Amino acid sequence: AIASKYLRTIILLITLSLTAGLIFYIFSRPVYSSKSIIQFTAISTPGKDDKTIEGDRFSKDLWLREFYDDHIVARTAKKLDGTNGPPSNAIKLVRATWTTDKNIELNVFAYNPDWVRRFPPELLVQYEEYERETLKREHEAEITKLKGQIENLLVLLTAQESNRATVLNPFSKSFRSLFTFH
Repeated sequence: AIASKYLRTIILLITLSLTAGLIFYIFSRPVYSSKSIIQFTAISTPGKDDKTIEGDRFSKDLWLREFYDDHIVARTAKKLDGTNGPPSNAIKLVRATWTTDKNIELNVFAYNPDWVRRFPPELLVQYEEYERETLKREHEAEITKLKGQIENLLVLLTAQESNRATVLNPFSKSFRSLFTFH
């Protein structure tokens, strides 16, 4: 009884919702996706950073977030775009998760079908470049710090040697005469 009373309204609502869905489907931008599996192997290296592999401080989730961080995605998009300006908005979403066999699953959603094919390998290249740059900066900072410590130690050593020379100077003639043979 109720369905027959509101039948026209129900048909009108269904028709409007189908029309709205069809309009959205026709005029929305297509989104292409790709899923890549990246084999992950961790090699233990001693270090002071928070990303040591065998230590208690290594967090796979922290490392994974750094792997597909916004600045890495922006570097990759800029490299794929081929321009020196800001990267285009061709990438919709990039997500990485751990698989059950301890590999990385990288999902890329983009508005360009070519980008979903080229983006994962380029992301790996850009992340490796970023890691190399970071390690080089840390290396140079450590060398600068050690050079400063060496300079301080040389100043202290020079001061200590000059003090020793002034203390031994009055005795040097008599001390040397004991060991010289004529």
